[in-house]
Amino acid sequence: MKYIKFILLSVIIASLFSSCDDEFSLNAPYKDITIVYGLLNVKDSVHYVKVYKGFQTEGNSYTAAGDWTNLYYFDKIKVTIEEFNNNVATGRIIELDTTTQIPREPGSFANPKQLLYYTNATLNPAYSYQIKVLNKETGRIVTGMTPLVPAFAITAPNIPTNNGLNLTGKKGNIIFPNNELTKGYEIYENFYYFEVSKVTGEITKYGSVKRDITNNNMLTSTSSNFGEINKEYNPSSIYDVIALQVKADPTVDRYRMATNAVSIEVWGASLHLYNYLIINQPSSSIVQEHLEYTNLVCPSDSSYKTAYGVFASRYKAVKSYNISAASEDSLVLGSKTSHLGFKFYRDYDPR
Repeated sequence: MKYIKFILLSVIIASLFSSCDDEFSLNAPYKDITIVYGLLNVKDSVHYVKVYKGFQTEGNSYTAAGDWTNLYYFDKIKVTIEEFNNNVATGRIIELDTTTQIPREPGSFANPKQLLYYTNATLNPAYSYQIKVLNKETGRIVTGMTPLVPAFAITAPNIPTNNGLNLTGKKGNIIFPNNELTKGYEIYENFYYFEVSKVTGEITKYGSVKRDITNNNMLTSTSSNFGEINKEYNPSSIYDVIALQVKADPTVDRYRMATNAVSIEVWGASLHLYNYLIINQPSSSIVQEHLEYTNLVCPSDSSYKTAYGVFASRYKAVKSYNISAASEDSLVLGSKTSHLGFKFYRDYDPR
């Protein structure tokens, strides 16, 4: 669920209302189309929501989408989040402020400027939350409701710190509790290392490698047994991923992190987020017909759909591990990664 999807969606919607012919206009009367993207996480200290709008243009829709004044309502809307307990409003209404100060990777999708709505409010994990986008000029309202994915912890692997996680085996299990409000899960493994210049002896880079254990296939409650999700995986496959993602560099020595060299992270998604991701995943079919999913509604626009996107919830559980001596041996001397310049951490001499 990423910002790129919404930029593309804005462009697609814009193109539906644009004309390719400069001689005459094919534009229909303008319709206010609202796109909302918000993911709440009970653990987050700041919660962000993106709100776009569709636009019309007689010219090139891609050029028009590059002008951020075409994409946002700015001060024409008011965005709030209302709290509910068992579908009954608690009376708490959180008004969101705006910001453009969000760091982004450089590249095509770093522009135009990004306008976000945010709040520092603490959320109650037992409650549900409804977003409300009010157009102050027309009175039009767009809403979407989500419960919060509850916090959970990874219970296995459960390795004593002194032993370290064994990465050389062919079979391991990742176990965590399942909750009825969590529809789908993704599991990742991270390996952390640093690089030291052979010339200066200084650390030049802290790096990481990410492995998708669920391989773009979310686990669901159907995988649950006795209230737990138990995912079997091959620990030694991390060496294949390291070999793929780390490039040989003769100018540096590499070392695994002294502690917490590996982490397991489990992402849990609410029902609306799960549905949105499943329906919007790339099609492997020649027939590229695409379904549409959103939990945003605009009751006043009953004759046509004018609200898109998703307002949902997620949670990330993380557990970190040291690695075993045998695992470090395979990293330094093994056939898959020995060419990458990894050294034993015991030989690291900080300068």
